[in-house]
Amino acid sequence: MRERLVDSVDVHLRADVEVGAYVSGGVDSSLVAALARELRPSHRFQAFNGRFMLGEAFDESRYAQALADERGMVLHETDIGEGDFVENIAKVIYHLDQPVAGPGSFPQYMVSRTVRDHIKVVLGGQGGDEIFGGYARYLLAYFEQCIKGALDGTMESGKFIVTYESIIPNLRTLQNYKPLIQEFWAEGIFDERDKRYFRLINRSNTFGNVIDWGLFKGTSSFDDFRAIYWGENVGKESYFDSMTHFDFKTLLPALLQVEDRMSMAHGIESRVPLLDHALVELAATIPADIKFQNGELKRLLRHTFADNLPKVILERKDKMGFPVPLQLWMRQGGRTREFILDTFSSKRARSRFYLAPGFDIEKMMSKESMFSRNIWAFLSLELWQQQFHDRHAELRASVV
Repeated sequence: MRERLVDSVDVHLRADVEVGAYVSGGVDSSLVAALARELRPSHRFQAFNGRFMLGEAFDESRYAQALADERGMVLHETDIGEGDFVENIAKVIYHLDQPVAGPGSFPQYMVSRTVRDHIKVVLGGQGGDEIFGGYARYLLAYFEQCIKGALDGTMESGKFIVTYESIIPNLRTLQNYKPLIQEFWAEGIFDERDKRYFRLINRSNTFGNVIDWGLFKGTSSFDDFRAIYWGENVGKESYFDSMTHFDFKTLLPALLQVEDRMSMAHGIESRVPLLDHALVELAATIPADIKFQNGELKRLLRHTFADNLPKVILERKDKMGFPVPLQLWMRQGGRTREFILDTFSSKRARSRFYLAPGFDIEKMMSKESMFSRNIWAFLSLELWQQQFHDRHAELRASVV
């Protein structure tokens, strides 16, 4: 594993211009940046981090700074505020060319703008979560299965690569995921594994009656999900392998599309060393009980490269991705709230064909939990409608 990853980073450093790295403060991006720095010790190495100045829940820059200090990197921090969101979110949707499920594209757009002012090629850590098992939802899914196995006395059946005793010390990782846990266990607890994982990733569970669900009669996204989840090349005994396989085949390509478009919006080339084919092929042969032993997320990377990363990054249990404080800004009643209300102020916006009669964006905002993505989903979709569909005649005329 060490040899493959070092070789991949070395290849991705080849360029006629200076190469830097995104550093979020997590294991993946920090490891890529650390190895790049080791491979080019005589060169100045620039790293880039984004943060929201709203407390530790939205600011992981202290971990990026720890890496930069230990490895002698120049760290550029991008402070992202509410005004940046209001002024740039329409540009984000324009460059994406389509609505997307998560708001992480926005801070990535802002950090890439900072990168543009310094270098032209940047390394990232995309792919580590899917290949090596880094998502907190894997832990949550296994926690439920461990409880079920303990109750049924089936812990030795081969379906469990961790025990409920061993998984407990790792549950602190779920500290910031209480809303997800509450929704996940609201119904269907202890159901079949495929149904449970589908519930974990299916965000439409929380949309309620704001969608005209009659449009979807005769279709089943669950059937499409199962066809990939139970892929022929995936062992049927391992929950971990099925989950990571589905994410690698479907969710990762969506993340890479965002990575590419947000960097290229500013003329930046983003490279992803963790997705080198030789590394991916090796990782695919490693048994789940090694990659996810005792329920430790990204265990293989943490143990293989324990001497390459600061202890504070290796041992952290609170990685949150890149959460956007959209709900916090809405509750403050400032520019974000006004922007969202203005976006949905027209009759056309409130009566899209996919919305149920009586759609009320203010009511939705009042019910939004801190880390829910519902408002983002509808805002992203509406901005896309306005920029592309509502202007289709104008855009078509400009092409002709």
